[in-house]
Amino acid sequence: MQTILFSRFPEILQPYKYAGYPMLIRTIEMETADDRLFAKPIPLLPAACELAYYTVKVSALNAEELRRENGLEIVAKAFSRCIDVISPKTNPQETSVQVCTHLVHLYGSAALFEKCREVIAQNVSIIKNLCRCLTFQGAPLLTIGSLGAVSAFAVDSALQELVRPPPVFLFFFLLPFLTLAFFFSFLPAHSQRRPLALASSPLRVRLHPSREWSGCDRGVQRAGG
Repeated sequence: MQTILFSRFPEILQPYKYAGYPMLIRTIEMETADDRLFAKPIPLLPAACELAYYTVKVSALNAEELRRENGLEIVAKAFSRCIDVISPKTNPQETSVQVCTHLVHLYGSAALFEKCREVIAQNVSIIKNLCRCLTFQGAPLLTIGSLGAVSAFAVDSALQELVRPPPVFLFFFLLPFLTLAFFFSFLPAHSQRRPLALASSPLRVRLHPSREWSGCDRGVQRAGG
């Protein structure tokens, strides 16, 4: 219910600080430490991480409160716990994929705020796990969310240096996405690759901010609204 409220009425809730962070963070912490996490028929962790994401997305007050309550570090542990069980062919409906998808969106939203970016920059595991998410081709929503988070990180000079990949990583993992972004305008309207191309475009521009918009880039910009 709370997630529905934050996702559907962000303008109304934007001025208010979410009062349930201590309980929400405690739930995430306990679920992450539970040995039966991935065996539960109805796990609480995905829903808790989704709620955390929407609260941060809606209000700067919530982002600051999550940071103050050490929430960014606690969800980083959930991120690590879940990403370790994901394989390239993991079902997108599995608990691990759902949790990681919500968390990459959370970190992308938190990166809008300077103090949150400072916490993220100090936690190497967040950057490492985020880059790993780009390799899971069987979970396209996770990949798209990860591209958005990497792009959000790149607006900060310190984080940009952390996410700017070495040549080997660029060649094997990011190059396909950057290529998709460049050729977005040439992809058929029904192509399943268009969402990935659209998500990749801001990443290409932010990792190489000195580049001017090309004709292909403008096509992506228009498609993204």
